Amino acid sequence: MDFEGRLGCNADGKPRNQRRRKMARPGKKFLTAFFALAAWSAGALLSADWLARAAAGQPAADAPVPFTSGEQLHYRIGWQNFLTAATARLSVVERRPFYGRTAWHFQAKARTAEPVRLLYTLDDQFDSYTDTVSLAGLQYEVHIREQGRQEDTVVRMSNEGQPATGEEPTVRVPAGTRDPLGAFYSLRAADWNAMEKAV
Repeated sequence: MDFEGRLGCNADGKPRNQRRRKMARPGKKFLTAFFALAAWSAGALLSADWLARAAAGQPAADAPVPFTSGEQLHYRIGWQNFLTAATARLSVVERRPFYGRTAWHFQAKARTAEPVRLLYTLDDQFDSYTDTVSLAGLQYEVHIREQGRQEDTVVRMSNEGQPATGEEPTVRVPAGTRDPLGAFYSLRAADWNAMEKAV
């Protein structure tokens, strides 16, 4: 299947979000919109600071962040009567060079636990490579392992005017765009006091 089809459809060819839309609740839509707005606002402030430094001729410094390489966050996910139906781990893998830039490598892993695993086997992994200066997304990877189904998607992101790097498909995005995992860490790095003053 081609890249566009892999992003938009399930293995059976149906739109990936078709069932989810039918089951979505208004509360979930509100929370999704809220966190999307918060991530955008945080990104706007961080990007504005980066642009101000560039205009003043100052060297681009890494954005101040409350995490370091090696940090891990562990979660237990409950479902029905199961206190631990699945586990999730978010980690800051490393700070590394990435095609001429410096990037944070964030990773999220989700895995179903026994006995739910007997009903549904899930071992998913998500990787985000995020610019250390602007906290904008550089590359997002999705590695799905569910019920014997395997799907790997790699999306390289670049701004208008930037040359494509590597052999992976490149998506042109507005400056400051974040992937879902990178947005989570951007929210943690945001200066909420400055955001309140800006509003």
